[in-house]
Amino acid sequence: MRECKHHWFLAIALVSLATAGPAWAQQKELPPSVLPGRPDDADEGLKLGDFFESKAAGIALRVPARTNEVRRAGVPDLIAEFINDKQGTVMRLSKLEFKVARQLQDVKELDGTKKPGIISDVVSGFLRDNPMAETLRNEIAQIHGKDVGLVAFRFSFGTSRRMLQQAIVRYNDTYYYEVTMTSPAAKEVAPGQVDPREKQAADVFSEIVDSIQLIDRTQIAKDQEARLLRTRDLLEDIKGPKVANKALVPEQWLRLTRDGKDIGYTYIVEERAKEDGREGVLISVRSRSVAGPDNQVDVASRMFISDFWKHESWTHVITTQAGKKTDTNGELGMSDRQEKYRLDTTKGFGEKPPEDDPKQPAVKKIQKYTLEVRTQMGKATGKPVNWDLPEWYLPQAIRHLLPRMLPLDKPQTYMFVTYVSETHQLMSRYVDVGEAKEISFNGQKVLAIAIQDRIGLEGTPTTCYVTPAGKNLGSETQYQLGSTTSVIRVLPTDEATLRKIWDNARLNKPEAGEMPMLPGVPDAVK
Repeated sequence: MRECKHHWFLAIALVSLATAGPAWAQQKELPPSVLPGRPDDADEGLKLGDFFESKAAGIALRVPARTNEVRRAGVPDLIAEFINDKQGTVMRLSKLEFKVARQLQDVKELDGTKKPGIISDVVSGFLRDNPMAETLRNEIAQIHGKDVGLVAFRFSFGTSRRMLQQAIVRYNDTYYYEVTMTSPAAKEVAPGQVDPREKQAADVFSEIVDSIQLIDRTQIAKDQEARLLRTRDLLEDIKGPKVANKALVPEQWLRLTRDGKDIGYTYIVEERAKEDGREGVLISVRSRSVAGPDNQVDVASRMFISDFWKHESWTHVITTQAGKKTDTNGELGMSDRQEKYRLDTTKGFGEKPPEDDPKQPAVKKIQKYTLEVRTQMGKATGKPVNWDLPEWYLPQAIRHLLPRMLPLDKPQTYMFVTYVSETHQLMSRYVDVGEAKEISFNGQKVLAIAIQDRIGLEGTPTTCYVTPAGKNLGSETQYQLGSTTSVIRVLPTDEATLRKIWDNARLNKPEAGEMPMLPGVPDAVK
């Protein structure tokens, strides 16, 4: 039986250790491009740096030199952010999506009224929030055949003066890119004079805008469409309880290593259970990861999915210890799939409804699939967040079991949507099943099938290895930090080995009593 899985619970733990703070934020900070004290560490002013490319967002452009890329969790429109703390420069690349067509410039309606364009809204909004700001630029230009709105302001931010430059690039009438750069500004500029720093920032921003390349996403869209078609067929085959029951492993013990050194462990129990008044599958997980004697993260999870995936509930509790400080955060999620009948206005009376009663008006069956997530950070409880779900949504328990439910007879690719705790968002999950071939893994050469699993088109992949017969060999994830590559592996083991490595290991199933009791949650799902 295949035992490989995407170890999302270990990812949560590693993120918490990396940030040494609340476990609900993920932030990736790259090391500086130069070492302190070197000759090239001198402040040479703002300059143009290397290209940044996002195939997922469909854009590439150059960014300011010597900036660190920072990933912000829970900001859905933000593509990337680049910061140079020493120079006080921040550049953000975002997307603007509209439900109806919008233009950059103002539009005169048929009745003679003026409909403000995007640029007018940007300028008026900024001046409303910063009434003392100076408008330095406000125009629409053609750059490489694309309409680009350009604005710039000088404004006060606390006790400092800042310059903000913004470019809005049209992709189509409902989709735009927004490039914003803020940098230090002069406190005072005499009439007819130009501040050298502001001129340098303006020159660099012009080069950034001039470097923008919009990437053709046609092939990406075709690949996604093909993946979803295969995913729909797969889900029809695996939604019944038979496939999930066959995939269950009563107990599992896993070693977590970084570059060959043990940094944690995981204990898993998978079983048939009855929760929330329904029969289904319960996955219970307890994991620990450490980074030094005073930094530790414990994750306890219970994930339930009813037969035929009509209802799920899950709870995660993450306890982060950093020095003498301990933070405990919780998350609870519930999804439900309901079938309802609505009047079919496209048909007249007399057409047979599902009950075959000709006296009733025609109705149609609709499916309502929703997810609600609640979080608790310490004693503070967040507001419930709700989503409507697509048919290819993966419940948390199935997300855990998925690699063991996939067919291995031929290479294939799939695409799902899953909820990701680290970002508090629904995100695409790409799964690629490879062909059997000889590989080197964990110091051994074996015949294996690689199952590559990643969150988002450009996410860091986790590769699970199984033999053609389905035996689990383990998984690995490679993280690139500057010029250094770190490899995290999850390897199957046994209880005795874990207790030998970790004399204080907690290898027991998390019970319902240690899960958070969030306000407003019905007792049936606590």
